[in-house]
Amino acid sequence: MGFKKRKATTTIENCVIFLISTLAVSFFVVFMMGKYQQKLFNIAYQTINQRISNAIETYAAIEENVNSPMYSPIDISDYSKTSGKFLDDFVGVYKSCGNSNDSCFAKHYKTVANLPYKPIFEGACAILDNGEAICLKPQIRNNDITGIIDVNGQRGPNVLGKDLRLIQIEARKIPERVNVKTVKVKVVKI
Repeated sequence: MGFKKRKATTTIENCVIFLISTLAVSFFVVFMMGKYQQKLFNIAYQTINQRISNAIETYAAIEENVNSPMYSPIDISDYSKTSGKFLDDFVGVYKSCGNSNDSCFAKHYKTVANLPYKPIFEGACAILDNGEAICLKPQIRNNDITGIIDVNGQRGPNVLGKDLRLIQIEARKIPERVNVKTVKVKVVKI
């Protein structure tokens, strides 16, 4: 009975095997952390979107929609009395950044393809109590409520579609008001 001789691995071979295994595990961990981070960004976006929608619905249940700070019958340039007031009263603002102001946001953003991206900041801008940066434009006539939100404020990765998201909430349609004095009524005799 003979024993088969097995070639022993050298120290260098063991080191190479260890390095390859370590690299494979490292890539897997980085991949999973990216997936986890994206999932957190999605949850944060859905949460703030729902929070704003609920606040709008709550306010609409209390007041007529035309009396809401999130509605304007005309184009405006100062959002402090509309969406700014709404964010202060119903959402919770840590720091107000004014109208169409990017001081609440990071200085540089990029697309997923790593190209530079310059967000359009329009509406009342603020940093919310939870650290999210937002610019929110109210419903003007029957146009949707629109805005932009960075779910983790000025911290990275500052990529459109990851932590920087566009927000759009469907408008509550406001019927045109009928002026009773100008309505002509034709009386028909039967």
